[in-house]
Amino acid sequence: MASVWVAQGGFPPQAPTDPYVRALAHAVYNGLALAPTYHRAFDNGLIYITEDYRMRINPAKEGELHALNLSDGIEGFKAPLGAIFLPPDKRQRPRPELIRKANRFRMIAG
Repeated sequence: MASVWVAQGGFPPQAPTDPYVRALAHAVYNGLALAPTYHRAFDNGLIYITEDYRMRINPAKEGELHALNLSDGIEGFKAPLGAIFLPPDKRQRPRPELIRKANRFRMIAG
């Protein structure tokens, strides 16, 4: 997803894994580089990251979309989800404790 942004000469906005820790707001390990649609989906809890660095759909939110008859295109949306690209420097990767905290905040069972 992020490669499209880089090819266009820019970088995607950062989606903080834990947006409520002011001191970490701009730390590399507290963010994900996501395309705008996936950034909004992450912020709204439709997608989340697992502690083994995989992007997943939130089944509860997906169910809400189906119940509201708003799920057209969901399969195409889910197609690129899976393992995320990680920085080679492990210190810059999303921290598992921040992933857990973000998932709890978004009420994602884990």
